[in-house]
Amino acid sequence: ARFPKLQACMMESVEDFIALGASPAEKMIRNLIQCELSYINTSNPRFIGGNEAIAHMNAAKKPSSPRKQKKPLPQKE
Repeated sequence: ARFPKLQACMMESVEDFIALGASPAEKMIRNLIQCELSYINTSNPRFIGGNEAIAHMNAAKKPSSPRKQKKPLPQKE
């Protein structure tokens, strides 16, 4: 190298600059990965929307035997 002190100084400056940006960049990359992992693919044929989910829950909750009829509350006049 023609200017070894300049080269050493430049290398140190560039390494410091990269080190300063590494932590925020890594944090942003981890955030983007979390966003991708939490993405819900609504175009997937196996995805059921809110109305279908509620219908499935109601169908699963239906008892096999009929419920007993409750007596109506007395009316106040």
